[in-house]
Amino acid sequence: MASDWPTLPLRTGLVAAIWTGNSLAYYGLSSALGLTNGYQQRPILFAALNGAFALGVALVFRGSRARWERVAPKAEAWPKVLVFAGALAFVFLGLPALPAINWQTDAVMPTLMAATAPYFLPKTLEIWFQQILIVTLIMGFWQHGLPLRKMAILLGAMFGGFHLTLVLNGNDPFYIARYTVAATLMASVMPWLILRVRSGYTWAFGIHWAFYAVDKTLSHFAG
Repeated sequence: MASDWPTLPLRTGLVAAIWTGNSLAYYGLSSALGLTNGYQQRPILFAALNGAFALGVALVFRGSRARWERVAPKAEAWPKVLVFAGALAFVFLGLPALPAINWQTDAVMPTLMAATAPYFLPKTLEIWFQQILIVTLIMGFWQHGLPLRKMAILLGAMFGGFHLTLVLNGNDPFYIARYTVAATLMASVMPWLILRVRSGYTWAFGIHWAFYAVDKTLSHFAG
């Protein structure tokens, strides 16, 4: 297999197929094992699944990463330390301090609301996998000469639209709207972070991870 996919439609279609394949693998495994919250109930299994997907796409699209490393501002070590330390602090100090959720509805509690520390291992690897795909798309847009504004619009529409499929899981409208808006906004700033900001990949990862931490925290006070 070639190390890169220079044709933009092919690259975009492959990214969409791989992203969808990861989601289908999660739901397929969860269904086969009778799980309602796979990340929480089988964190090692799903961490391995997401890690395998991440390593696979890193290999397939290694040309995109090499090209990105040549054109992006150089990364620094301290943002990585900050993001890693922040994630650990939330998991081991923040989570235990959150109040219990007062869930008074017949609807199924969203998986993130029910999450404890083990949940965030596969979730972190899922975010890594998704970030690799996002960089791949951004570099495809960059190769084709798209300006940052068009990249932002395209990525925002793509990832916001993808999150509308949450309706297929029976999630409530507010949950779907929240995640769709967040995905649209985060994807829209990714081209600028990845191509223009020093350590932009780390900041993009941190913002992505922090969204789940904030949403988890708010759910304990509003749930």
